[in-house]
Amino acid sequence: MMKNSKTSKVIKFTLDQILSSKWYYILYIICFSIVGFIFNYNRIMGAIFGAEALANEMAIDAKDAVSVIQMLFLIVLYFVILLYGTSIANSVVEEKSGRIIETLLCYVKPSQLLVGKVTGYLISVIIQAGVVGGFMVFMSKMCGSESDTLAMAASQVDIKYYFLFVGSLILGFLMYATVYAAFASFADNSQDSTQLVLPLTMVMMLAYLIGLVILRGTSGAWSLYVPYLPLLSSILLPMTAQMDTISWGMVAIDLIIEAVEMVALVAIGSKLYRRGIVSYGEKPFFGWMHKKNSSSNRNYKQYRVEANS
Repeated sequence: MMKNSKTSKVIKFTLDQILSSKWYYILYIICFSIVGFIFNYNRIMGAIFGAEALANEMAIDAKDAVSVIQMLFLIVLYFVILLYGTSIANSVVEEKSGRIIETLLCYVKPSQLLVGKVTGYLISVIIQAGVVGGFMVFMSKMCGSESDTLAMAASQVDIKYYFLFVGSLILGFLMYATVYAAFASFADNSQDSTQLVLPLTMVMMLAYLIGLVILRGTSGAWSLYVPYLPLLSSILLPMTAQMDTISWGMVAIDLIIEAVEMVALVAIGSKLYRRGIVSYGEKPFFGWMHKKNSSSNRNYKQYRVEANS
């Protein structure tokens, strides 16, 4: 019960940090703008290029509309994971550089701190997804699904695809959030953090670019296998699925694969975080993780002794 109470306090503290951050509301603006674009495509394009252009060269058929919807989903996945991942990395660095972590570790274990932090961010993701989903329903009632080409395409998307999208968003967030926190835990300042999380940002950028290639339909046989790679799966698997003909079996297979990868990465990330959060001037080498006499192990034991005294 005490462990749960400590973790819940970390969750509450994390949620308070998120709700006071500007980027959280910027993400709302991005999502609302995308939803508004979907349900007002004809009006927006007509106002910019004119009704005649909209009826001719700017016209979009049903197949292209589905591709546009998938591309917008890709953008949402990319920005949500990137902004939340960067935020959790900055939070870890602030706690460590300000020596706040030393006080926290006198009351909670690193695993509890990481679980509470990631859970707090996950709750905010779910809340945000619910608000944006409600806004989509509101827009569909106000504008009507038959009033716009993209709105019609969105209304014809199989509910199973939305299930895959939300599942990939949650699992992908858990993967990236844990790894971002683990890498950032080795940083002594914001400059170190930027260098350490740069590989993760590059992986996300690679996934985004591969997703665009897949959506263009110009990819080869490699596109059948690359989306299943760790850290790429949560972004790319929804892009390879057929929005209108996807089966529950395919949804289950994709989410199970993502879940297995998530569990493996969370296990590795948790171990890295436990070592990194109490180390200073050391870098995350996997062989070093098992050293019993590293400075991080000595620091951690010292904090636990102080906590029990």
